[in-house]
Amino acid sequence: MELCKVIREDRLLKRNINIEQELTDLMYKAALSSFDISIDEIANYINSSDETLQLVGIQAYRKLSQERNSINDMIKDGIVLRCIELLDSDNTSLQFEVIFLLNIITLSTSKECSTSQNVIKQCYEAIPKLVELLRYTSSIVAEQIVYLLGNIINDKPFARDVAIVSDAIPLLIDLIKPDISMTFMDSISWLLSDLCQRDLPLNIDLIELVLPVLDHLFNNENDYIISDTCRILYYFTDGADDNIQAIIETGFLPKILECLISNKENIYIPALLTIRNIVEIDDYQNDAVIFAGGLSRLRTMLWYYGDKEHIIAKETIWIICKLAGNTDQIQSLINADLLPILINEIVYVTFMDNISWVLSNLCQRNPPLNLELIRPVLPVFDRLLNSENNYMISDTCRILSYLTDGANNNVQAIMEIGFLPKILDCLMSRLKKIFTPALLIVRNIVEIGDDAQRDAVISAGGMSRLRSLYWYYVYKKDNIAKETIWLIYKVASNTDQIQSVIDADLLPVMINEILFGKAKIIAVYAVTTMITRATVQQFTQFVNAGILPALCNLLPSNNDNNIINVLIGLTKILHAAKKIGQVESLAIMIKKIGGLDKIEALQHHKNEIIYKKSLAIINAFFSKEAEPELPSLSTEAVIPSPLSSLSVDTTVHKIVQDLTQSSDEVLHILAIEVYSELFNSKTNPSVSDTLKNDVLSRCIELLDSDNPVLQLELISLLIAVTLDTFSKKAQYVIKNGLISKLVKLLKSASSNVVEKAVHGLGIIIEDRPYARDLALEQNALPSLVELIKPDTPVGSMCNTVRTLSYLCKKLNSALSLELIEPVLPILNYLLNNENEVLRSNTCMMLSYITCKSNDNVRAILETGILPKILECLTSKEKSILIPALHIVGNIIEIDEASELDDLAIHLPHFCALLQNHRANEVIAEKIVSIILGMINNMDQMQNVLNAGLLPPVMEIFKFRKGMVQKMAGSILMDSISCTTSQHLIELINADVLLAFCNLLEAKDYEHVINALNGLNNIWDVAKKIGERERLFTIIKEVGGLDKLKALQYHQNEIIYEKSMVIISLLFS
Repeated sequence: MELCKVIREDRLLKRNINIEQELTDLMYKAALSSFDISIDEIANYINSSDETLQLVGIQAYRKLSQERNSINDMIKDGIVLRCIELLDSDNTSLQFEVIFLLNIITLSTSKECSTSQNVIKQCYEAIPKLVELLRYTSSIVAEQIVYLLGNIINDKPFARDVAIVSDAIPLLIDLIKPDISMTFMDSISWLLSDLCQRDLPLNIDLIELVLPVLDHLFNNENDYIISDTCRILYYFTDGADDNIQAIIETGFLPKILECLISNKENIYIPALLTIRNIVEIDDYQNDAVIFAGGLSRLRTMLWYYGDKEHIIAKETIWIICKLAGNTDQIQSLINADLLPILINEIVYVTFMDNISWVLSNLCQRNPPLNLELIRPVLPVFDRLLNSENNYMISDTCRILSYLTDGANNNVQAIMEIGFLPKILDCLMSRLKKIFTPALLIVRNIVEIGDDAQRDAVISAGGMSRLRSLYWYYVYKKDNIAKETIWLIYKVASNTDQIQSVIDADLLPVMINEILFGKAKIIAVYAVTTMITRATVQQFTQFVNAGILPALCNLLPSNNDNNIINVLIGLTKILHAAKKIGQVESLAIMIKKIGGLDKIEALQHHKNEIIYKKSLAIINAFFSKEAEPELPSLSTEAVIPSPLSSLSVDTTVHKIVQDLTQSSDEVLHILAIEVYSELFNSKTNPSVSDTLKNDVLSRCIELLDSDNPVLQLELISLLIAVTLDTFSKKAQYVIKNGLISKLVKLLKSASSNVVEKAVHGLGIIIEDRPYARDLALEQNALPSLVELIKPDTPVGSMCNTVRTLSYLCKKLNSALSLELIEPVLPILNYLLNNENEVLRSNTCMMLSYITCKSNDNVRAILETGILPKILECLTSKEKSILIPALHIVGNIIEIDEASELDDLAIHLPHFCALLQNHRANEVIAEKIVSIILGMINNMDQMQNVLNAGLLPPVMEIFKFRKGMVQKMAGSILMDSISCTTSQHLIELINADVLLAFCNLLEAKDYEHVINALNGLNNIWDVAKKIGERERLFTIIKEVGGLDKLKALQYHQNEIIYEKSMVIISLLFS
C-alpha cells in the first residue's frame, strides 16, 4: 500500500503540472478583453440574474486569477457556492467558464492549506451536478469536468463516495471512445483510479462494468494511463475474492504480468502489488498466475532487483512463497528454476527469513524432493541453522523434516553434511516451532535409517537430549513425551543400542511413563520389545530397574487396553526369560510382588481378551499348585441370627465347627444363616478374627445335600460371595466346583432350588467369560433348555432365558452350531409368548447366537422363525427392537438371495422405523446398516426406492454426523452404482447432488473423499444414460463446481487427485 501511495503522489504532482499548463494555454486562447473592474463589481456581476453579466464576471474573475500570485486574495464569501449554482444554467459557454474557474480555484487551493479545506468542502456540493453534466455536455466541457472532479475528489473518501453514488463510474466509462484525445483519456484514467481507491473494494457489479474499459486502457502506449490501470486493478483485488476471479476470467493476468518487466516503477510496482493480492486468496488463483507465465516474470524481477531494490525483491519473494501452496505448484516453482535464485538471495540477510519460509514450502511435498535436487541446497541450510533468527531455524528444521520423511538417500546426505549435532541441539530449544520439527527429523532418521544412522544419533548425544526433553515436557506436553518414548524405542534395535538406552539412564523414563504418563501403551510396548532383544545381562538390568512392578501395577487399571498390553508384554518377557533359563525366577518374582494374584483375578474379567490372555499366562508359566489360601472374614464378634437358638456369646469357632464337622443338617442351616449375616454385615467394625479356610469348600460340598432349605441358604451365601468379582473368595468358589454344583441343581426336584440355581448361575456367568466357559463345559445350556416347558411359569421362563442369553454371549463371535442345537426347537415357542421381558431376553439370545456365524443363522432360519423376528421390529419397546435389529443385521450378512427377498417385503416397515427413530443414534445407525446390506443389485435398489427409503436416508446423510452419515452416504453410492435413468432422476430430485456438493466443504477428509466418490459415480452413470449435460448444469447451479475447483488445491493428496479427475470429466 505504501509503495502504491508513493506512485500515486508522484502521478498527482505531474498531473497537476500538466493541468496548470493546459489551463494557461486555454486562457490565452480565450483572448479575453481587458476588464477594468474591481473585485466587488466582479462579485456583483456573478451574483446577478443576467447570464451575460454572469459570463463577464466569471471571465473577469478568471483573468484576475492569472494576474495575481494568489487566488486566495480574490475569493470572497459565496463566490464558490454561486459558481456551483450557475452549473444549473443551460448556457454551455457559461458552464464551461464556471467549470474552468472552479478548476483554477481547486487547483490553486490544493497547494495552500489555509483556505483549501473550506473551498474543497464547498465544492463537494458540485459533485452530483458535475456528474450529471457528463451525460449531456460536449466533450470540451466534459474534459474540464473530469479535471475538476479529479481536483475535488483527490484522495477524499467522502467526495469519492458521493461521486460513486452519483454514477460517476459508468458515465466516465461511456466517455472512453476510440477517438478520445490522449490527455482526456489520461484524466479519465486518473479519476477512475481515484474513485477505485477505497478501504473496501467496489462491488462486483461496478467492477464488471469497468473491466472491459481497462482492456482498452492497457493497450495504450501512455505510461501514465497504464500506471493508472495497474493501480485500479490493485485496488480492485485488495481482499476481494470475487473481484479477483472476475479479473482472471476477463484475461488480464498476462497483461499484468507483462507489466512486471517494465522499466517504469509507476507501472511495475502496482502490477506487482496486484499479483500479490491475487496470490493471497487461494490455490486456484495461484495456478492461474503460474499458468499465465508468472513464475518466469517473477524470476526476472528477482534477478534484476535482488541486489538493487530490496523492497521489490522482498515483495517478489513473498509472492513466490504464496505460490508454493501445493505439490503441483511447488513443482512448478522448481521447474521455473527459482530454487537457485532463492538460495542466491540468502546472502541478503534482510530476505533470509522470507526465503527460508519459501524454501520450507517448496520442500513440503510427498514424496520428498529427490537427492539430486536438494544436494546443492544443503550447504545453505547449514548457514540458516547457525542463524540467530528463530524463524529461520524453525523453517530450516521444517525443511529437513520434509526432506527426511521417507527418503533414506536424503537422510544419508543430511547426515554426511554434519547437521545432526545442530538438530539435536534444537531439541533443547523451548520454542515449539523449533523443537517440534527437530524431533520429527530425528524420528525420520531412526525410523527409516539403518543401524549406522541410529548409531550416529546415539554418538551425537541423542540419548541425553531425549532424556532431557522427556523430563522437561512430561508434565506439560503429553504429545512430546509420547514422541520421545517412541524415539527411544526406535533407536534401540540391537543389543548395543539397548545398552546405550540403559547407560543413558532412560529406563527410569520408561518406567515413569508406564506408571504416570499418558503414553502407557507405547511405553509398555517399547520396554517389553527391548527386553525380548536384550542380552542376559541387559535382561537383568531391566528387571532390577523395576520394570515388573511397574507393569503389574497397571493390571488393575480401568483401561482395558492398558491391561491387554501389559498382559502381552508380560507374555513376551516370560517367553524371553524362558529362552535364557530365567523363567522360574521371574515367575517367583512376579508372584512375590503380587503380580500373580492380579493375573489370576483377571481370569474373571468381563473382557474376553483379558480373560483369555491372563488364563494363557497362568497355564504357560505358573505351575499348578494347591489352591491359594483364602483370606477369611473378620469375625471376632458374633452377629446373632434371629432364627438361631445360639446365644450372642456363641463363638464363630463353634459355628465353623458345627458346619465342618457336624452331620446335623439343622446345625448346618443355623451355621449358614449366621455365617450369611456375618458375611453381609457392614455395621460391625470390631469383627477381626479369622474363619477357617475350609468353610467355603464345605459350603460347596453341602450343595449335594437333599435338603432344599439348606441348598437355598447355601446358594444365597455363595452367590453373595461371588458378587465381588476380583476377590479371592469369589475366584475360589468359581474355580472349585460351584458352577458344576449349580448345573446339577438344575435337575432338582424342588422348583425353588431350580429357580435359585438358574438365577445364581446367571449372576455368576454374566460378564464373566471364564465362568461362562466353565458352565458350558458342564453342559449348562441343554440343562437350561430342558427347563422350558409348556407348564413353566412365565417368570421362571424369563429367568431361564436370561441365563441362556448370558451363556450365549461371546465377544464378536457366536457359540458353535453344535452347542446351540438344543436351543433351536424352543425358539418359536419363546417368541410366540406375549411377555415383553421374555421376548426381549429371547431376542438378545438370538442376537448373540447369530453373530458372525453363517451356520447358526441358516440353522435358525430353518426353524421358520424369521416372521416372528420381523414382528419384533414393530415393538415399541427398545429392549425388544434393538436386539431384533441386530438379529436382522446378522441375517443379511450371510448374503443369501432368498432371505434378502423375504426381508425386502418388509422394507416399508424400515422406512417407518427410520422416520420414527431417526433421533436415536443407535437405532438409526442399525437400520441404515441393514438397508445398506440389502442393496446388492438393481432389483434390490428398486425395492429400496419403492419402499420410500430414499428421503429419510437423504435426511440422515444431509443432517446427521458420524458413522450413520457415512453409511447413509454408502447407500446413496450403492444406489448410484446400480441405478437406471429413472433411478438417477429420483436421486437428483431428492437433492443427492446438493448433499454431496455440501459435503465437499466438510472438515473431515473422509467425508470429502466419500462425496467425491459419490459425484464420480453419478457422473459415470450420467455418461452411460446420456444425462451429462443436465448433471453438469445442476452441479454448477448448486455451487459444486466452485467447491470442486477449490479442492484442487487441498493439502490432502487423495482429495486433490480425485477433484482433478472429476473436473477433467466435467469439462471433457
